[in-house]
Amino acid sequence: MNNFYKKLKKPFFVLAPMEDVTDFAFREMFARYAKPDILYTEFTSCDGLISAGREKVENDLLYSESQRPIVAQLFTSKPENMYKSCLIVKELGFDGVDINMGCPDKSIEKQMCGASLIKNKELAIELIDSVNKVGLPVSVKTRIGYNKEEINTWIKTLLLKKPKALTIHLRTRKEMSKVPANWEHMKKIIEIRDEISPETLIIGNGDV
Repeated sequence: MNNFYKKLKKPFFVLAPMEDVTDFAFREMFARYAKPDILYTEFTSCDGLISAGREKVENDLLYSESQRPIVAQLFTSKPENMYKSCLIVKELGFDGVDINMGCPDKSIEKQMCGASLIKNKELAIELIDSVNKVGLPVSVKTRIGYNKEEINTWIKTLLLKKPKALTIHLRTRKEMSKVPANWEHMKKIIEIRDEISPETLIIGNGDV
């Protein structure tokens, strides 16, 4: 497994995955004129990727060599679909897989995806395990909690799985983006990381 996260020189910057924003053309522009250290795709549905409509969904996973390291961000509530999708992502040559566990969109949460996984730790763990079976570097993007700060429980649960990287939007799901990001929590997160999974790269997100 090529863990490119270990090779990053600090300080580093990443292009956050944003639905309907970070498509191929957007990423290509950044790769050419203001290259971040990591590029992520828009979040892509695993359920769609393994369906009859795969060809349409696969357009979200187009990339060029200039965009490396390039990470596919995926979402699903079905571990078996995550596994099958990761096989496709690996075949396409991606450098890693990022699981979205922070999207607050109601239509995504109705599918038991995104931020709803904060309330379902067992399923979140199964999804991480599904990526690990394929042998791709796995990372997670999430929030500090659902209705309240849950660093000692939720973030700790994720770190116990020792992901290669953990991107934390420093707001709860309830806060959406309506309040300033709570960067004061980062010290606590780093302390827990150092105790449980020192090799995990922590990436901060919110109001950058």
